Amino acid sequence: MNLIELLIKEYEMGGKFILAYAEAVPEERFVEQPSGLPNHPGWTLGHLAVTADMTLQVMGRESMLPEKYKGLFDYGTQPTDDPSMYPDKETLMKDYARVRKELLAVVEATPQKIFDLELPIEEVREYFPTIGHLITHVLSTHEGTHYGQLVCWCKAANIEKPQVM
Repeated sequence: MNLIELLIKEYEMGGKFILAYAEAVPEERFVEQPSGLPNHPGWTLGHLAVTADMTLQVMGRESMLPEKYKGLFDYGTQPTDDPSMYPDKETLMKDYARVRKELLAVVEATPQKIFDLELPIEEVREYFPTIGHLITHVLSTHEGTHYGQLVCWCKAANIEKPQVM
């Protein structure tokens, strides 16, 4: 098994965990913002979907998400506890699952030489000089960071830990 295959397996597992925790949160609490926590489940799922979608675009694919998602969930946006600002829980969960499934398929089908290409997004090239650097980050650290935030949110909100394995 090569490194890309290992990253894909990790991303698949992380997605199962994230969806299990998100599923455990009642719809009416999906954008609740407990004190001291940075991101609620609604923003987290939308943000992860937008990040996967942006990565797909770097890989030459068309965006799979509504344009308004960038304004709600892109890097640097701030979550709000106003549910009218966000798509409903079911939509966010489906969009997250759909975009990440496509990203997995694209990464799996991508020849190694593509991962060695310079990242076309100049603003973050200092951190992710190649497409491979970005893919590694998105499939591991980024997803894991937000999974950890979601777990902390659930604990602070007294949401029972879901069965994930």
